[in-house]
Amino acid sequence: MPGNTPKPPTSAKTQSSTTASPTKNQSAPSKPSSSKSTKAEKGEKGEKLTAKQKKVLEQKKKEEEEKQRKEEEERIRKEEEEERKRKEEEERKINEERRKKAEEEKKRLDEEKGSFDSEVIPSFKEKLHTLMIVAKEEDEWNKFVNCENLPKLDDDVDMNNFISSWRDLNELALKKEIRNINEDFAMVVEGCKVMNEIEYLLVESIAQSKKDLETHCTKYLNYLSNCIVQTMDDATAHIMQYFDKYLSSENDQYQKVHPFIKYGIWTNISKNLYVIFLISQ
Repeated sequence: MPGNTPKPPTSAKTQSSTTASPTKNQSAPSKPSSSKSTKAEKGEKGEKLTAKQKKVLEQKKKEEEEKQRKEEEERIRKEEEEERKRKEEEERKINEERRKKAEEEKKRLDEEKGSFDSEVIPSFKEKLHTLMIVAKEEDEWNKFVNCENLPKLDDDVDMNNFISSWRDLNELALKKEIRNINEDFAMVVEGCKVMNEIEYLLVESIAQSKKDLETHCTKYLNYLSNCIVQTMDDATAHIMQYFDKYLSSENDQYQKVHPFIKYGIWTNISKNLYVIFLISQ
């Protein structure tokens, strides 16, 4: 029957086409895999850029830290400089204050000294001059009463004559076989008295600022000292040269004593000559 005529089998084609289409559909997912690889490459590239950025950031950080360090050093330096200037200013003010006080004190002392020089010193000098005149008169009177033939201390001629006569007497004593030790002691005692008087005169000349008199006293003090030493040396040498004239035996002792001078010689003449000198005044 025409109505019952079987249809040709199209289901196979349909199935084949149906089955074939999935094959096409299966080949399509290859595109997403390529996009994933691209993203991975981009990710790696992004990581490389991030490392460079980190390096740049680290460099910037170091530069920033170096900058901060220099700024801190500069700040400390400025603070130290300001502190130094502050201390210098304080010291300057203190020194200035001290200087002003010193000037004020000097001015005050100068005013006091001026009043002292104008009022006190003249009267003091006048009293001192009067006392010195009285003392000099008393000293001259004592010399006259005691018959002391001492030279005038401030007179060059008189002092030169005294020194010259002393030297002459000492030279004459050297020519004698027996030297008079008492005469030597007398000359030394007289010389010591003159020295004491000249020392007082020297002090007086220094107090009164008399340079010429001070020079005069110093010169004759040296002359007198040399004469005393020379006399004692010559007397000692004479005794040692002519000891047999003074000693009658090996055990004899020869002594000369004066209230103003102590003089001693100890000798061993029995065996080896041995001498000890002791001179004091």
